[in-house]
Amino acid sequence: MLACRGLMRTGLARVTSSLPVGALRVGGQAVQALSTRTSAVASRNAAHTLKIQAMQSFTRASRTGAHSAGQVDQRRGFMKFFEKFGFSKEKKLKTEAEAHPADAKIQEQYNAHLLENNPMLLIERFETGLYAASQFSKEMYVSALVKLRKLNRLDLTKLGKGSEETLALLSAAKGTKDAPLYIASIEPSNKQVLWKLARTVLGAYLMIVAFLFILDSQGLGGKGMGMGLGKSKSFEPDEKPKMTFDDVRGADEAKEDLQELVAYLKDPTKFSKLGGKLPAGVLMVGPPGTGKTLLARAVSGEAEVPFFYAAGSEFDEMFVGVGARRIRELFAAARKAAPCIVFIDEIDAVGSKRGPREQSTTRMTINQLLSEIDGYNPTEGVILIGATNDPDSLDAALTRPGRFDKIVKVDNPTIKGRLDILKLHSRGIPLSEQADLEKIARGTIGFSGASLANLVNQAALAAAARGAEEVSHDDLEQARDNILMGKERRSYMMLDKEKENTAWHEAGHTVMAYFNKFAMPLHKVTILPRGMALGMTQQLPDRDRVSESKAEMLAQLDILLGGRVAEEMLNGEEGVTGGASNDFMKATDVAYRMVTKYGFSDKVGIMHIDERSMEKLSPALRETVEGEVRRLIAESLERTRRMLKDKRAELKGLADGLLEKETLDYDEIRETIDPHNKMNRPKPPSISLSD
Repeated sequence: MLACRGLMRTGLARVTSSLPVGALRVGGQAVQALSTRTSAVASRNAAHTLKIQAMQSFTRASRTGAHSAGQVDQRRGFMKFFEKFGFSKEKKLKTEAEAHPADAKIQEQYNAHLLENNPMLLIERFETGLYAASQFSKEMYVSALVKLRKLNRLDLTKLGKGSEETLALLSAAKGTKDAPLYIASIEPSNKQVLWKLARTVLGAYLMIVAFLFILDSQGLGGKGMGMGLGKSKSFEPDEKPKMTFDDVRGADEAKEDLQELVAYLKDPTKFSKLGGKLPAGVLMVGPPGTGKTLLARAVSGEAEVPFFYAAGSEFDEMFVGVGARRIRELFAAARKAAPCIVFIDEIDAVGSKRGPREQSTTRMTINQLLSEIDGYNPTEGVILIGATNDPDSLDAALTRPGRFDKIVKVDNPTIKGRLDILKLHSRGIPLSEQADLEKIARGTIGFSGASLANLVNQAALAAAARGAEEVSHDDLEQARDNILMGKERRSYMMLDKEKENTAWHEAGHTVMAYFNKFAMPLHKVTILPRGMALGMTQQLPDRDRVSESKAEMLAQLDILLGGRVAEEMLNGEEGVTGGASNDFMKATDVAYRMVTKYGFSDKVGIMHIDERSMEKLSPALRETVEGEVRRLIAESLERTRRMLKDKRAELKGLADGLLEKETLDYDEIRETIDPHNKMNRPKPPSISLSD
């Protein structure tokens, strides 16, 4: 009502602008005169008022139907929909109204239709002034303004009436004291409810069709997803060239364990005669790159049976049931091709431990895998081989006896195995006579078969880049150093003082390693920046070490602290640098292992203390452990100072040699600091392939 009164005042203000100038007065007298005049006009025109009241009731009905702006737009949308198919009479009325713009009766019929269905269009047509406007059309125009709450755009000049009739028209449209407007809420009709329901159902149907279309385009459908949409992944035997055990080197023990699988696949009845059963599954465990996949292919090649390959990640899908379906399809294809090998690489991706928060898709997939393994017939000839580098993450139900009950460990190769692998991958590569694969094998501790293959390939690429016809030993050395410590930073120019300090630092490590009989044999020393290091001292083991003695670990401490002591001898205690920080970290680790794991401390005793149990120790025992670590490092520091003080001449000579040549191999090191071989250092023994 406040809004209506405000609009009434606006209308009065506009009406007064059309009154004669003499009728206007200053202050409240003019307003009072205008009100009196309006009441008089309303009382004299009784017949006209009846007509206005009729129009008012029509307006009230349209307002109580009220229908919000969104509902009006919704109705308009439905009308447009029907208009396209010819189900509305609006098209006929519009055609007649456009053909006879001067016929007021025809315009009244069309305006009445628009007032009910499209009041906005009625307002727009009326305001153009191109169509005949009877009194009733003008009343419908005002009703449309009230219906859409757009009375503020009313222009009285377009009505073409005097002030009395205009005020009466506004009073009727907006309500008067004698004939007020009533507002009531009207529920939507059944037709509107049905159309809303139909639109909702249609929208949901279109969304489902679009979703199924996406599944079909990505091949994620299948028989299990309804409507037969999508193509399932087909599993076929691997078409790669067959491999044998001769193509796999450095894993002799694993090959021996897999020989019985080859015999079983060649003659399954041989094992069933005595009532024995081969394991349903074989799990190969080992670090990445050790040849687990190659061994599985070799089993297939030796037995001359089909080989089915699948990665564990192939069964991990966001759609429920897809992973389980692929498991079924894989084993169904394998049974048709039996006897055969089914190899699942990175099986921990599909067979990891189940927990209460595990997704249902993961549970379904692993349950299907377990059921397929349990469903084997011993005479079917299907062998499942899984590979993982994290066996602890596998579900216990997968590794129990009867499933993956045979575990084959594939570790990094030994020195002999590394030499075999290097020779295998260098078959088609021309090597120079100086290329020493044995030395490379000793210097690649911890390298896997894949890393060694990469080393040979990088050496060949480096030789080809410089235009050589053969791969030299230096190419192999550079490739190994690049893998271990990164490429040389030749663009980094060290200052003379920095270079001298680095030479003394590395010489300190080298002298301590050479004159300690418990240290590993030296290989080379360099002051060329590589990776994050400014220099490097390399030692090569003469054998595979599975354990270390106390004397060997004390030698490691002395060698690690040799760099800092050499810097002190060159620059004094105030001139040392932070270049030994990595050495200190390694020395602390060695000392901690001696005290907490190997029982090399009399005060702590024979105990095994890890990080978890360290928190449970008493404060006194923790303090004792830390005190023993400090003692070992302090004693090593004193031994190193005494040794380098006695060998100062050798230390300086080696540092000068590094400043001159930047890199010294073992022979050059011995010629510099022990030309007469007083230490009687023998060369490392050759590696025999027959061992």
